[in-house]
Amino acid sequence: MLLSRQILSYGIGLVISKLQVFILLLIIPQFLSPEEYGIFEATAALTFLVSLLSTLNLDTAVGSYYNDQRDPSIKRVLVSTGLWTNVLASAIAVCGLIQAAPHISSWLFRTQELSTFVVLAGTGAILNSILTTQQSYLRYRFMLFEHNVVQISGSVLVFALTVGLIALADTGVYGLVYGNIGGTLIALFLACYFNRHEILTKPRRSTAQTLLKTGMMLIPFTVASWALSYIDRSVLVMYRSTEEVGLYGVAVRFAQAVLLLFSPFQSAWLPYALANWNRGDASELFNRVLSLFLVLAGLSVLAFSAIFQFIILWILPETYHESAHYVPILAFGNLLATLYYFPLVSLMVQKRTWVASLAFVLGAISNIFLNMLFVPSYGIAAATWATPAGYAMVLVVVMVLAQWRMPWRYPYARIFAVLGLISALSAIAFVLPFNHPGQALIVGTISVISYALVVWLAGFPGWAKAKAILRSRLRVRS
Repeated sequence: MLLSRQILSYGIGLVISKLQVFILLLIIPQFLSPEEYGIFEATAALTFLVSLLSTLNLDTAVGSYYNDQRDPSIKRVLVSTGLWTNVLASAIAVCGLIQAAPHISSWLFRTQELSTFVVLAGTGAILNSILTTQQSYLRYRFMLFEHNVVQISGSVLVFALTVGLIALADTGVYGLVYGNIGGTLIALFLACYFNRHEILTKPRRSTAQTLLKTGMMLIPFTVASWALSYIDRSVLVMYRSTEEVGLYGVAVRFAQAVLLLFSPFQSAWLPYALANWNRGDASELFNRVLSLFLVLAGLSVLAFSAIFQFIILWILPETYHESAHYVPILAFGNLLATLYYFPLVSLMVQKRTWVASLAFVLGAISNIFLNMLFVPSYGIAAATWATPAGYAMVLVVVMVLAQWRMPWRYPYARIFAVLGLISALSAIAFVLPFNHPGQALIVGTISVISYALVVWLAGFPGWAKAKAILRSRLRVRS
């Protein structure tokens, strides 16, 4: 199967779900102040950790054993046990959240008046985690159409309900959690229908013990991944204000839109690379893929950053305009978060996936340290720079350990030169004090042209090689 087709197949539902989040970003600020949106962001960051822990990484554990089984009945037992164990853990998490909500509200917002909001946001996050595991089981069963139906229907329903509740029913920040719960429940019902045979299969205690043992080993990785993406909101609300959390949250959500391009590649790259690992020309092929990806990703980061800055300054209320300055650096961080997948391949071949956990733990530690050290004085700017710093730590650790265990001929010097160019151009867009949408487009256009010119003059990656990839190289060989 062509890698391009794999990316397209994985990406349809993902792109639509990300697109509705992006469109919501254009609507929500019209009805919520930065303070109100900051309340949602701070709560969502913490409750997302609760939802991650409630899954106990059971979907990943099921995936570790699923393809090793040949008996369909054993596969159904694996999925059934993972599903019901996840539901039990989620129910316990909701009960614990109800008890802890007053304390969480007091800690985050210095009042218990938002306890109900914390419970609702947490419940929505936990329901979404159950839905995510259900979708994982659909992928394991190669039910791609059903997976996309669930993902797309859930995204559309969440969007419609949220907009209706905020814009028409005037529910304020509560509309965000009500819309999420409503849309997620309907999508969850669909997922349960598609997984109905697995759900009705009797789970086994011995299987649950095996899955829990495997899943719990990944908890440090889960917590570290959360910290890299969300700890900055908690630090901001502790030392600054919900208004800054709201401004930062909008910048983060806009910057994440570049994942519309990166995430489908992430989903398709590992199985493609592992399937082609033993090819005689694997080194040359992987280098070409990396070169082409890096060039296109750099163009995307710079171009999309300029477009998002233009949109924020043109469409969003003036109270949110400060968010525009933080988008380029955060988008660059998302690029770094994707690149570690390339050196990770050799570690997966050697069954040394613990390296990824170690890298994310070290990245999270550096991210937390930078946030705690600089956020009290520099606020959003410090949180913004801490994000790419944390992901750079992840990339470097994975790359160094991968090279140590199995040297690979990636053109690292050229890669870091290109990354340095992207970061420098992103920093210029961050530093320049502009407040007009036209200025954002001018700066972005200059950055894109400068980047393209430098890359072209350096002969990186070379258009003949790019054509070779697109025409004949991106085919998985069994």
